[in-house]
Amino acid sequence: MNAIRHRNYIPRDGYTEQAYIEAVPRLHDAPLRFSYRPLLPEERAEHLDAIENMSGVKNQLACSKFIAGRLVSWNLADDNGETLAITPVMVGRLKPALANKLYTIILGVTPSDIDPEWPEDAKAEEAGGEYESAKFGAPPGISKLEESVKN
Repeated sequence: MNAIRHRNYIPRDGYTEQAYIEAVPRLHDAPLRFSYRPLLPEERAEHLDAIENMSGVKNQLACSKFIAGRLVSWNLADDNGETLAITPVMVGRLKPALANKLYTIILGVTPSDIDPEWPEDAKAEEAGGEYESAKFGAPPGISKLEESVKN
């Protein structure tokens, strides 16, 4: 059996991933490219425990701070083309559909969309994993994780 190489199987501390959220007309009209620090399992659990009983406003602020703390870069710019600073305030101002997708990608429960600028082999690898997960009714990425555990 061929060994499978994929950085998403088991997160390692100290690395950055590239991700992409495609535009959704009338929700957010431009794609977002960003890089972020993936979570270790204990970091995910700690974050989810911390927000579990928070009210809506406190939850929103905590999630905005969480996202801003994991983001390394993004292509979000002002009207003059200047990249906007990654801050909890700026994250909190994102349109809800974009903020939610960004949050779930960083949390590790939603895959990045496939960036049309990625090399063809990266697109195929990402699409193959999504297909395998969907085929078995599993959340995105589960088939990759299960395959890596077998090895």
